[in-house]
Amino acid sequence: MRDLASRNALRIAITGAGAMGGLFGARLALAGYETVLIDVDPARLAAISAHGLSLEDDAGSHRVSVTAGLAEDFAEPVDLLIVFTKSMNTGDAIRAAQHILQAHSWVLTLQNGIGNERTVAAVVGKERVAFGVTTWPADLIAPGRVRSHGAGIVRLWSMTGGITPQIEKIAAVLNDAAFACVLDKDVRSAIWEKVIFNAAMNGISAVTRNSVGGIADSTDGTPLIARIVEEGLAVTAACGIPVDAAAIRAAISHALLNHRAHKPSMLQDIEAHRPTEVEAILGAIGREARSVNVSTPVIDTLASLVRIIDRPRS
Repeated sequence: MRDLASRNALRIAITGAGAMGGLFGARLALAGYETVLIDVDPARLAAISAHGLSLEDDAGSHRVSVTAGLAEDFAEPVDLLIVFTKSMNTGDAIRAAQHILQAHSWVLTLQNGIGNERTVAAVVGKERVAFGVTTWPADLIAPGRVRSHGAGIVRLWSMTGGITPQIEKIAAVLNDAAFACVLDKDVRSAIWEKVIFNAAMNGISAVTRNSVGGIADSTDGTPLIARIVEEGLAVTAACGIPVDAAAIRAAISHALLNHRAHKPSMLQDIEAHRPTEVEAILGAIGREARSVNVSTPVIDTLASLVRIIDRPRS
């Protein structure tokens, strides 16, 4: 990766121009980084090409001009590729963008779910892969229009382990764009903490079609969340994955209080008639549970209900 002292020379591509891709793309562009967006949705590409990328956050409303297109539309190498596609599309997205990755290029996945870094590494090699988790909230209001209110953090690490100059530079880039990024050798634990968080918030929201505030206002919401969290914690304990149960519960309490208008990504996908990430979140916990003989009836039931909603319509 090139020296960040000449940051305007740093070229970043983001594959997946949805809510999170739009949030990161807008903030990186606002911070002065050359940023391009890759997607396969014609409506998103047309909107961004015609009107730029619009972001509404706690600092106000912003509009930035960025280049958007299919992976095949780009030929110039990038220094960093950030992956924000749905988990089931990770492999295809990396293979499509492989031609813009050079020997110095790194790939960062901050996607939801479990195992995305392994999918990326199978294509580009683990020596150039960073992976992590972010708690920044984002809603896709319309193609090319993103809203994000409230705070979050990014935790990341390298697949090879240890701190490298490249991983430090990636963190510096994200901090320059105000993403509160930290290097965390225990990021796998953080990923599992978010998976459990998402199992509760996304799962309930997808099935009930409620925003976070709707879940908070229901007398059944909090007890149901507690049962999902307990099942997730039982799985991580059986798998020997250390997680901070108090942090998970605190994150949920914070979301219920401060992110009331937010629609979790799984609900956004259902409303937009897109496939959800049920298998990377609820399904992944269920599969891990079965591998260690742990019962997760609430999570399994939620997964089944989301799959019914999520099935292709004839």
